[in-house]
Amino acid sequence: HSHDASVFSLIKSRGGLATASVFFHEVPHELGDFATLLNAGFSRNMAIGAQFLTAIAAFVGTAFGLYSSQLIEGLGHEVLLPFTAGGFLYLASCTILPEILATPGGIKVRFFQLISFAVGVAFLYAAGHMEEGGHSHGIHHHHHDDEEL
Repeated sequence: HSHDASVFSLIKSRGGLATASVFFHEVPHELGDFATLLNAGFSRNMAIGAQFLTAIAAFVGTAFGLYSSQLIEGLGHEVLLPFTAGGFLYLASCTILPEILATPGGIKVRFFQLISFAVGVAFLYAAGHMEEGGHSHGIHHHHHDDEEL
């Protein structure tokens, strides 16, 4: 059972958790993008090329953002992170959500959509909880024996 413990500790580590998160997000995302490109009339090779170019652009943008945030204090967390989050919220609310709501289906389809959303939120919560080491960063006080009262 020590093998099971080592696998769990790998997944629980920051690198393991990040890898699992990227895998479970990116694989379906890239497959969905590929299918969307094929539906839009792209050939298989054109769709693969477009996917490759967007991946290269993502790496270049990430490198630029990381480099810029090293040069300008506060740029990453105070500007780039909210800008990026806002972009994703805009895309989700203006393109993805209307398409989901326009999908024909009864109560079973809507229930499945709601459950899928809830599972995604639960996964994000669990990942955040594991990243923080299982404790809250809310207002709390630590008492150490070597401190004067």
